[in-house]
Amino acid sequence: MAEDRIDTDVVIVGGGPVGLSLSLMLSLQGVDHLLVERHPSTTFHPKARNLNTRTMEIVRGWGVDDAMDDIALGPGWCSSIAYCKDLASPEIGRMTTGGFVGVGDDLSPVVPHLSSQDVYEPVWRKRAEELAPGSLRFGVSLDAFVDQGDHVEVSVRPVDGPVEVIRTRYLVGCDGWNSPVRQGLGLQLEGRAGMARFVNVYFRADLSDLVAHRPAVLFFTTEPRGVFQPLDGGDRWLCQITHLEEGDPLEAYPTDRCVEWVRQAAGDPEREVEILSVGTWTMNATVADHYRVGRCLLAGDAVHQLPPTGGFGANTGIQDAHNLAWKLGAVLRGEAGDMLLDTYETERRPIAAYNAARSLDNSRMVGRITEMALAGGDAAAEVGRTTRYGNFTGMELGFHYDEGAVVPDGTPAPAPQDPVIDYVPTCRPGHRLPHAWIDDGGGKSTLDLVGRGLVAMAVDPVMLEGVVNLGHQAGVALAECPLSTAVAAAVGLEEGQVLVVRPDGHVGWRGANPTPAEVVGAAARILGVDR
Repeated sequence: MAEDRIDTDVVIVGGGPVGLSLSLMLSLQGVDHLLVERHPSTTFHPKARNLNTRTMEIVRGWGVDDAMDDIALGPGWCSSIAYCKDLASPEIGRMTTGGFVGVGDDLSPVVPHLSSQDVYEPVWRKRAEELAPGSLRFGVSLDAFVDQGDHVEVSVRPVDGPVEVIRTRYLVGCDGWNSPVRQGLGLQLEGRAGMARFVNVYFRADLSDLVAHRPAVLFFTTEPRGVFQPLDGGDRWLCQITHLEEGDPLEAYPTDRCVEWVRQAAGDPEREVEILSVGTWTMNATVADHYRVGRCLLAGDAVHQLPPTGGFGANTGIQDAHNLAWKLGAVLRGEAGDMLLDTYETERRPIAAYNAARSLDNSRMVGRITEMALAGGDAAAEVGRTTRYGNFTGMELGFHYDEGAVVPDGTPAPAPQDPVIDYVPTCRPGHRLPHAWIDDGGGKSTLDLVGRGLVAMAVDPVMLEGVVNLGHQAGVALAECPLSTAVAAAVGLEEGQVLVVRPDGHVGWRGANPTPAEVVGAAARILGVDR
C-alpha cells in the first residue's frame, strides 16, 4: 500500500465523552486522526453526570481544569444519597457518599467531578479542536467501512454533502450502545439485557424549598418511583421515571405527563415545571465478546453497557480510551508491534465485566430499598446497612491488569477488606502507580510524570541514564525519571527497585537491582517487540 493512500492514522466514530476523550489523548500522543459524529453538535440532553477520581486523573492532563471547575456541582451536593417517599415527605434514610466528594490528596491529586454531559462535552470538544484543528467533524455519519487488511476504507456521509471515502490505518467505534461499528463487525453482547426501561426527563424547576436545606447527589423516590439528579444546584434537574412496562412507550410520556410526574414527586400540583427534553433508555449489563477485529476496535458503550447506578458507564469508557490511546500511539510510531493492540481487550474486557456486575449490585440494592419502603418494611435500616453505593475507591483506583502489556513479578495483589470500597496503594505490575506529591507546593503528582511513552523510574539517576542509552541503541523507547528517596518510599518502591511505567499510569514492570539490559528487555516485552 502506498503511503499516499492513507488519509489519517485513526478514524473515531462517535463524538460523545469516549470519542472526545480518545481524540484528546491521541493528540497528546501525536497521532493524526479524524473524529466523525452524526449529530450536528454535542449533546443537549444531560445524560452522564459523574466523572470519578480515576477519570479526573486522566482529564488532569488535558488542560481543561479551570473550565471544568467552573461547571462543577458544588461539593455540598455530593456527600450523600437520600431516599424518600417523595420530595415533600420526610426522608426514609440517607447514606454517605464519600466517593463523590473525593478520596483525599494523600491518595489522588484530584477530586471527582459532578455536572452533566451537556456542559462538559463542549469543554472537551473545544480543547480537542485546539489540539487537532480540523479533525473533528460533527454532522457526519458513518456510511460503511471495509477492513482491507493493511488499512480500513471508511465511507462517511456529511449531512449536506456526498459520501466521502477515508483511508485510515485504524478505525475505533465510540458510537454508543447501538453501535453500527460493532454491528458491522458481527460482534455479540454477552450478559443481561432489557432488565428495565426508563424515561429520562431534563427539566427546570425551583425545588429549593424541598431540597436546598438537605442537598444530595441523588434523591430516590418511591411514590412516584424514580430518582432526581441535581445538575447545577439550582433549577436544572434530571429525573428518571423507572420501570416502564411493555406497552408503555415513550409516546405515553408526553410533556404534560412528565410535568404531572414531577409535580407529584414535589407534592405540589401547581409547581412551575419546564420540560427541556425527554429520552428513553433500557438498562443492560452486557459486554461484547471482542473489542478488536483486525484494524477495527471499539470503546465505551459500543462494547459495554452498564446500569447507571454508580456512574461507571462513561468512566469505564473514558478509561478504555486512555488504555487504547497510548497503544495506538506506540504502534503507529513504530515503537511497538501490532500485537500490543490485542492487549487492549485482554486488559479492559474483565474491567468492564466487573464494573457491570457491581453496577447491577447497586441497582438491586436500590430496588430492594424501594420495595421495602412500598411494603412498609424497615427501609431505613436497609439504607443504614448500605455502604458501597457512592464509596467506590477500591473500584476506581484499585483495578489492575494481571495480563496484557505487563510483566508480572510473581507477587500477590493486595487483598483489601472490601475491594469495592477499600484501596491499597501498590506499585505491583498492572496496578496504577500510587500518587505522591513530588514538590513541596503539592502541585505535581507522580501521576504527572507519565506521558507519551514508557518511563523508567528509580532513585539512581546514573542507572537510569544507562537504561535510556541502552534502550536507544536497542530501538526501545524509554524516558528516565529519577525519584527522590522520599517519593520512592511514598509510592512503595523499595531500595534498588526500578519501575517501568506505562503512559496510562499503570506499572508495566518492577525489578530489584536490575541491569540496564534487564530493564530494556522488560520494556520490550511490554511493547510486544523482540529486540
